[in-house]
Amino acid sequence: MKISHEWLSEYINWKESDMQKISDVLTNSVSEIEEIIDQGAGLKNVFVGKIVKIEAHPDADRMQVTQTQVGDKTFQIVCGAKNIKEGLKVPVALVGAVLGGSFEIKKADKRGVESCGMICSESELGLADEAEGIMELPEDAPEGMAFAEYMKLNDTIFDVENTVITNRPDLFSHMGYVRECVAVGLADYKNPKGVEYPQASDFSFGNAFPFQVSVESEKIAPCMTGAIISGLKIAPSPDWMQRRLQACGIRPINNVVDVTNYVMLEYGMPLHAFDVEKISGDVVMRQSKEGEEVTTLDGEKRKLAANIILLEDKNKIFDLCGIMGGENSAISDETTTIWMHSPVYDPVLIRRAAISLGHRTDASAIYERRVPSAMSERGLLRSIELLLEMCPGAKIESSMLKINNDTQGAYSVDLLKSSVNRVLGVAIEDDFVVEGLTKLGFGVSVESEKFVIAVPDFRYKDIEHESDLIEEIVRMYGLENIEAELPMVAMQRPEKNKGREKERKIRDVLARSAYETLTLSFVGQSLCLKMFVSLDDAIAIKNPLSIEITHMRESLLPQILENLAKNLRFEKELSFYELSSIYKKQAGEVGNIIPWEGKSLAFAGNNLDFYQGKALLEKVFAQLDYVFQLREVQDAPAHFHPGRVAEVFFQGKSIGYIGEIHPKVQKNFGISTGVTAFEIAFSPLIDAKDKVLSYKGFSAYPSSERDHNFLLPEKMLVGDFVKKIQKGVPFIANISIFDIYQGENIEPGKKSISIKAVYQSSDRTLSDGEVEASHKKLIENAVKNGAEDRNV
Repeated sequence: MKISHEWLSEYINWKESDMQKISDVLTNSVSEIEEIIDQGAGLKNVFVGKIVKIEAHPDADRMQVTQTQVGDKTFQIVCGAKNIKEGLKVPVALVGAVLGGSFEIKKADKRGVESCGMICSESELGLADEAEGIMELPEDAPEGMAFAEYMKLNDTIFDVENTVITNRPDLFSHMGYVRECVAVGLADYKNPKGVEYPQASDFSFGNAFPFQVSVESEKIAPCMTGAIISGLKIAPSPDWMQRRLQACGIRPINNVVDVTNYVMLEYGMPLHAFDVEKISGDVVMRQSKEGEEVTTLDGEKRKLAANIILLEDKNKIFDLCGIMGGENSAISDETTTIWMHSPVYDPVLIRRAAISLGHRTDASAIYERRVPSAMSERGLLRSIELLLEMCPGAKIESSMLKINNDTQGAYSVDLLKSSVNRVLGVAIEDDFVVEGLTKLGFGVSVESEKFVIAVPDFRYKDIEHESDLIEEIVRMYGLENIEAELPMVAMQRPEKNKGREKERKIRDVLARSAYETLTLSFVGQSLCLKMFVSLDDAIAIKNPLSIEITHMRESLLPQILENLAKNLRFEKELSFYELSSIYKKQAGEVGNIIPWEGKSLAFAGNNLDFYQGKALLEKVFAQLDYVFQLREVQDAPAHFHPGRVAEVFFQGKSIGYIGEIHPKVQKNFGISTGVTAFEIAFSPLIDAKDKVLSYKGFSAYPSSERDHNFLLPEKMLVGDFVKKIQKGVPFIANISIFDIYQGENIEPGKKSISIKAVYQSSDRTLSDGEVEASHKKLIENAVKNGAEDRNV
């Protein structure tokens, strides 16, 4: 949100002129100021100029060569805009100007013609997001004047970080900051009475409201006011209003629409104006049904989810309340009579609507913060005041429409004096409390042991407890004025968390081979479809922030593969892992779905084969002194390559899968090289008892090694084969596999494996004969179990 220093100055006299100091005080006591924007800073060396002559470019059909006069000098400038013409006043950036913070204007050769500047559009000057053609200035614009001076762009804008004021709808307005600037000592009110709002008694209202307005449910709109205003003539709003709107990032449209935006920025009260001639009969405010459609002001036809608040007359839906008006009720150049609508909506319904539509607006952002009902009438009256000033022929045609279902009445909160000092740790004088809270708009009465605080209506639902008031006091006092003091606590060594110790050990192993990722616990349909994963059994989120995060994740692999795909643009080989929580449904006692949360460990890397992935998994288990078994799987998850995946078992129970990712999944993610991955449930490893270590001495005698090659059926599990051939072989100490090969010179349906057998005795050095006899027995076992001896 942007706050204009010049706008604030309409209501307050500043005590501080240094913008950085103002920003620092507001950041420390009110809300974070992200940036201080000097409107004229980016317009140095930009002047009002006049195009005195235009000639065709000799070598470019879409460019023209202008002679543009700035003061008493004339500059040759090449321009490609279609709307240039002789005699037109335009903004001219001369050589040396820097636009947009980084685009420096220099002398340039434009297809053989020298250009000594640039004739600018609104977007190039930072006055609009986009523009068609150059900016056309009025004929009376003083040629040679600095453009910033001519446009009165001498304001300073404070860019406020919205996320820190989520509980303060009053701070989504200039009037809120007027009050805060006075409270923190930056300024005094120009009006001795402080902030004053227009009163209904200041206006002459007309006859009965011309049509019936009903609300389907009290919940959806706690409060609503409105009035019919006639005699309007649609025209541009005054320059001062346009400048203020542009300073706050809003594009001026016309006087009526600009007034609604102006009041939203000034009072924090979103409004909407409807062309009365386009409304047919009585109006109902209700919640949408799934699948209803409406075309909004931006020309987009929107299909609605259920429960979006809308307005409907006897023929049509004409407003998505708090989001965007309908195209069929919009203000046009022919509009003369409007319904100025000032409603307060349920914040939860507005937020859900904005998310489901994928369209958040300034109005919806304010409504989500719980706009106080008292602001409805104030916002309406301020809009009427402005329209009557701007349109001399306008009048209030109707009585004021009032619908108030808000049961919130005036209330007060007791604040114990002892609580203030106890919580803050410093002695705060009673006078300071009274003065500070009074400046913030609270009513304060002092009793012997407590303050009785009357909460102002613009802070209803925000100030409810004693602690809320102490928070107000400490920000007025200043956290920097409270001396930091460490608490006196008894220190004792915490118990070891064995689960976390195991997690640290695993991360130590995997960090040597892969990068760790940390992703959100939510996934969306598009990501899971790439993995051939259904979300039918996943836990749905009732109010997702976007369509990309609609369900709790059941697996870590989709997000790991997404990260792998994104980063392979910069590296040829990458591996990622994550050790985090996944969530699954489980039935509750009364049939409700209670999320089950468990730890999962997932890994994925490209340019790795199955055996390299298996070796890494072995390192993981070895770090915890555990072992796992792999078994053939018939019904593997769809994202694994059939025939190149195995099921992982630990202590007799299945805990996950390891294998190569299906080529179609790789293609869906845009990964061109093979990917090996594993995902296992980590919770069983956390819960498993630690292995009791026992010591076994090393043999003092040398070992003997024999390498051997065997040919096995392709589907034979190598692990099972190795276990079988060891049985009954004397002196066998270890068998390891150092190669597996399929391809040229190996018949189809077969695979070659190379093993290293180690023979050793614990009480003597083995003779060559003993080693040969043992190895012969091993070969016989291999042949009996379906292998062919390739060493023959």
